[in-house]
This record gives sequence, C-alpha cells and structure tokens, in this order.
Amino acid sequence: MKDSSIYLTRRTMLGTLLAVPALALPQPSTPLPNYQSREIEEARVRAELKDAKGTKLVLLGTGAGPLPGQNRHMQSSILVHNGAAYVVDCGLGVTDLFARTGIPFSAVRSIFITHHHPDHNVEYGPFLIIGWIHGLKQSVTGFGPPPLAQMTEDYMKSMKVTIDFWAEDFKLTPFGVITCTDLPKEGPVMQDENVKVSSVLVRHPPVRPAYGYRFDFTDRAIAFSGDTVPLEAVAQMARGADVLVHEAMEVPATEEMVRQQSTEWHSASFDTMMHHMRADHSPTEDVGRIAQEAGVKTLVLSHLTPDSSALVSDNRWIQGASKYFKGQIIVGHDLMVI
Repeated sequence: MKDSSIYLTRRTMLGTLLAVPALALPQPSTPLPNYQSREIEEARVRAELKDAKGTKLVLLGTGAGPLPGQNRHMQSSILVHNGAAYVVDCGLGVTDLFARTGIPFSAVRSIFITHHHPDHNVEYGPFLIIGWIHGLKQSVTGFGPPPLAQMTEDYMKSMKVTIDFWAEDFKLTPFGVITCTDLPKEGPVMQDENVKVSSVLVRHPPVRPAYGYRFDFTDRAIAFSGDTVPLEAVAQMARGADVLVHEAMEVPATEEMVRQQSTEWHSASFDTMMHHMRADHSPTEDVGRIAQEAGVKTLVLSHLTPDSSALVSDNRWIQGASKYFKGQIIVGHDLMVI
C-alpha cells in the first residue's frame, strides 16, 4: 500500500507539471549560456587546431586549487606537434576538456605531472582509463615526481574489474600499467622525434619534489613553471623560450577570497591560508619579472588565483605582469589555443 501511495503521488506530481502553462516553462529561445558557451568554445578550439601548422599549446584548465564548480577548470595543458599530443597535468575535468578539442586520444604520447596536489593529478588515472576506451594506446608514458609509478600501478589494480568488464564487452585488449618514470631530481626527462623535455625543481612546500618543465620542439620552446614561488631557477629554465606558462596570484583579491572561504567553509584560518599562499605561489608582478629575466617572447598567465573575473579582470592581470615584462602577455582561459 505504501508503494502504491508513493507511485500515485509521483504520478500526480507529473500531471501537475504537465498542466503548467507553456509560458511558465523555459522556451526554446531562452538562452542557455552554459551549453551555448561550451559549444562555441568547442567549435572554436577545433577550428583553430584543424590543419594547424607547427606546435600548438592548448590550455585546458587554467584555475588554481582543488575547488570544484569554479569558473575555470583545474590545471591541464596539451602540447600538439606533428599529430602527437603531450599532456601536462591532469586536474579535474581534463578528460572532458581534452575530448572537446577534437584531438584523438590515440595521439597522446606522454603525460607529465608537475607535482602531487589534487588540482594537478586527481584525474590522471581516470584520463588513462576513459582514454583507453576511446583509443589511448598502451604505449603512452608517464613522467613525474615519485611515487608516480607506484600510484599508477595502484590505480590500475583498483580498476582491474572495470577494465576486464569493458575489455570483455567491447572485445578489447585489457589496458595495463603504462610505463612510468619517477623523477627524483631535476634535469633531462625524455626525448623523442618531436621534442626534448627537461625539468627544474621549483619551490612549493611542503610538496617535494615539485617540477617545472621545458619542452623544446623544432619550431617552439614552451616552458611551464608548475606551482612555485618566484624563482631564478624558473627564469633560467625558460631562458630564450617562445612561451612561458606561469602560475599567477593577485594578492589583494586572493586575500578577499581566502577571507570569505575561511569564514564560510574552510577549516583553516585566514592567517594559515595566506601563509600557505605566500609561501607557495607567485604574485603577478613577480611573474612579470621572471618572464623579463628569461627573455621569453610570450608570457601566459595560468593557474590563476583567484579565478573569478569578478575579483580580477584580464586587464588587472595584465597590468600586474606588465610592470616588469614588456613582451606579449596572455591571460589564460580554458580551451585557449596559443
């Protein structure tokens, strides 16, 4: 009798909803900004990558911190050259954003993790498994700080049942543990026919080691700071590069954001959070100074703290970095092609 009552209640509710006048419901002409903007961004990035010549940098996620539901997704980028793709960091959303670019998963050669914070590595494992279903090859390789190899092995073990089910359903060869290289120190990372990759130690306590990476292609050199305070070592690594992708923090706006977070939901106090931010991240003006020292052509600001355009406009980011840097400054946005 209880089940019947529930059923009748739900049926009555459905009838009530269907009886609402059409004018009270969203009409087809009603704007759907989230879906529309997503479709526009997807069409744009695919158009920019179609028949692209030379090396392209695609920013997937440009936000900072493990904060879901924000304007920007968590950190991830792709470098595309001669049909091969190289992924840098795997924050939440990387798999969906990668698919939106139109780059085939089979194009992925290697994945590079800068450090083990969730906004940089939380979707590393899922990217492998979902990617496998859509053509990611077993030959893909991983590079990053220890214990990346053990983390990869543990994740693949945890997903074995799922992998076996999918392999049986779709007549696929089960995806196994990929080849991973732990990087206990800075220096050369890898080289193939497209690119030479090197790393530099950065300062992001208490995470040790944490890396920045430099990718030298035949036509472009692109460097990534990773998460760090301003470091001369990053300027040296990026010296003469075409592009430096550097994290950036707008301090007054960050203080405003942290003050709100510390009172609303975060267990850490304002002082504790701001101590972390100052000890681990780079004020925008200092980012400009590092880029000027490095002599790069283009500075790309990413891993933006805070990510809200209501708190910091693009012009404000550029004003801060241009205090020292006199080259081209690009404020990173998700699905931007450079």
